[in-house]
Amino acid sequence: MQFFEVIELLSSQLRLPDLVPGTRGVCAIRVDGMVFTFTHDPPARSFEVSTPLGQVDLGDPGTRQWLDAGHAGETIRLRWNTGGQVTQYQRFSLPALSFPHFFRALEHFINQAERVRLRLP
Repeated sequence: MQFFEVIELLSSQLRLPDLVPGTRGVCAIRVDGMVFTFTHDPPARSFEVSTPLGQVDLGDPGTRQWLDAGHAGETIRLRWNTGGQVTQYQRFSLPALSFPHFFRALEHFINQAERVRLRLP
């Protein structure tokens, strides 16, 4: 599949006619107050879905340990910046992707983001 094809199918499935990637291959949707961004990586023939989850205190050893334990899952990952902003992300390889698989994975990603956001230290 191609990135723009995935986004077009997602737009149709969700009835979002304005969901069109910009010139840099980025677009976003809002679900339950959370923003999910889709970022195309043409050289890698992939794209990433990401969402900010919140701010944490990186000076707290328990928080660091919680983040290092990877509480998002096997394919869904967490990253954080030096300011403590935590983001959940997942990368999708386009050559092997089918839309039904992606749509199920996106649903799982959104549900996981809601759960992790509520459990942030």
